[in-house]
Amino acid sequence: MNDITTCQICARAIKAKKGMIAHHGYQRPGTGWQTRSCYGARHLPFEVSRDTLGEWIEAVTAELERVAQRRSDIANELAPATFTYSKRDGISRFGERRIAVNLELTRATFEAEQAEGGENARWLRQYGMYTFDKVRDQHVRVLDNRIAELRAELAHQEKRYAAWEPAA
Repeated sequence: MNDITTCQICARAIKAKKGMIAHHGYQRPGTGWQTRSCYGARHLPFEVSRDTLGEWIEAVTAELERVAQRRSDIANELAPATFTYSKRDGISRFGERRIAVNLELTRATFEAEQAEGGENARWLRQYGMYTFDKVRDQHVRVLDNRIAELRAELAHQEKRYAAWEPAA
């Protein structure tokens, strides 16, 4: 087998000396942690199999269904909308540390945050979230973008899956 083969998922040319695609797609950011590898790592190359690509298509389809349901629930106010902001949390040895704060808001809890007038209410105002409708609509837009990304990924991968032929 040729040392350079194609990953079933990302279609990158990757070494596969032992018949399996090597780890790839990860980064080592400046502070030293490692992000996840591509889903196609440690699987057979595309020239040999499309099984992992089929699993990926199933996973993306399931994720698309979950996100579409979440979008519907939030748009219809059957589930809380999430508003996220980042705040300073002191100084670490690497510099200023920030933490993400996720507010799960319904119409009622939004009104309660506004009435309380605390830190969350200040952040909501700072980001122009003066009404619950703005918070809800922003979360729906984020989910709409995610749905579009998933649909594009699915269309691309289904086309690759359908066109697959094993290498001679």
